[in-house]
Amino acid sequence: MKWWPVLAVAVVSTALAIVINFATEFPAVWALWAGVAVLTLAGAYLAHRATRPRGPAPGDPPDGGVVNTIGGDVSGTVIQARDITGGLNLPGGKDQA
Repeated sequence: MKWWPVLAVAVVSTALAIVINFATEFPAVWALWAGVAVLTLAGAYLAHRATRPRGPAPGDPPDGGVVNTIGGDVSGTVIQARDITGGLNLPGGKDQA
């Protein structure tokens, strides 16, 4: 996980605490309460972005931990697939299930 989303959440949380402090000191200033609402939403959005699951990293195997690799000298028809439903028609061959 990258560190900057977590830092952004910390900065917004600190700003929210400061604005709440001022808003409770000066309750008639509606702009401070609007700031509380905006910073609360910003903090929730940033926390969601910082903790959402990411896709697999480059080079990680796909789901199931299986990696199909072809190496060396290869001739003829090659098919790589995870799941095959239905039949396969190979050139020059008969239908394979």
